[in-house]
Amino acid sequence: MKICIIGSSHVASLKLGWGLVRDQFPEHEVTFFGAKGSTMRNLRPDDGKMVPLDEGLAESLAHTSGGLTVIEPGAYDAVVLHGLGLYLPRLRQGLSKAVIQETLNDVTARGLTLKIAMRLRTLTDQKLWISANPLEVALDDAHDSGAFYPYETLIAELERRFPVQDAVFLRQPPETIGPDLRAPQRFGSGSIALRSGMAGRGVLEHSDSETKHMNGEFGRFWMLQNLPLMGQTVAA
Repeated sequence: MKICIIGSSHVASLKLGWGLVRDQFPEHEVTFFGAKGSTMRNLRPDDGKMVPLDEGLAESLAHTSGGLTVIEPGAYDAVVLHGLGLYLPRLRQGLSKAVIQETLNDVTARGLTLKIAMRLRTLTDQKLWISANPLEVALDDAHDSGAFYPYETLIAELERRFPVQDAVFLRQPPETIGPDLRAPQRFGSGSIALRSGMAGRGVLEHSDSETKHMNGEFGRFWMLQNLPLMGQTVAA
């Protein structure tokens, strides 16, 4: 099964995770296309491919994929959009339904995930797998008091509202989700930048105060949970 993962800097943890589990999935081939921040906004459909409009994006695609500078969705059995600014808001229970709806609509509209998904839809009608930004890390495993809406409630509502046909949301592994909708610190410690190894750079670790990016252990859990799910669906 050939899998294409398109994403922002959060692709780094999945790529590390794939390196930890690939021997367990000999039937899978995973290709990563990543670029930091909102750089993927310059990825556009053209003649059956997603093509970068600038040299910087082309270099990042080549760095993360192992040399490829364009994405051909039809060459893969599964296409995943990971990160790209789509995040799960931490909403406390007791908020009005109107506030929750407005927040979730804003999250969907502002991220690049929707834009890239709509561009892909001009090239292919295959199922698109959507994977939101990971929850932020709780430094020192601090815990916010109070009751939050459960992860599954919020991600299911985001999925229901996503206005692209045949888009399925992948879940963040439960082992990586704390009771206050943050990730335990062990999944953020030692995270590295997507540009590590690019243009002669060595490994670039994030600072100890980084809360947005995950490490290879997070990526390992993500792969172990979601690769079998995608494989079963495609096989069916």
